[in-house]
Amino acid sequence: MSINMAKKEKSPRQRAWKAMRIMTQWTLGDIESTAEISRANAESFVYALVKAGYVRRIQPKKNGVKGGYAVYRLVKNTGPRCPVTANYNAIIHDRNTGQDTIIGCGTKKPERDRTPTRDVPTHSLEARHVG
Repeated sequence: MSINMAKKEKSPRQRAWKAMRIMTQWTLGDIESTAEISRANAESFVYALVKAGYVRRIQPKKNGVKGGYAVYRLVKNTGPRCPVTANYNAIIHDRNTGQDTIIGCGTKKPERDRTPTRDVPTHSLEARHVG
């Protein structure tokens, strides 16, 4: 199925969401070509939607088989605005319902600990009386 919607929507993920809502079932390649979205972005978005329960894989990938791509279906269509990921893909925020779904722990690097590596006693900073 070919749907040209690249000129109407600005965000690649919004175009992908619109394509998912129109097509009854699709592959990552279908979303990639229809929504003019990069493969990596499509994979990241679809996998986040699977974790959040918006999308279900209805046919697994069949390695070594021509045309053996995984097939997906949108099972939670909440409206026209695409869900967005937040906190380094740890949360999906549904802009139609206002609901947040936790899908993971994120990939943000922990903040660097800026405390000194050794304790400096306060008495060492005071003048010492040598007698």
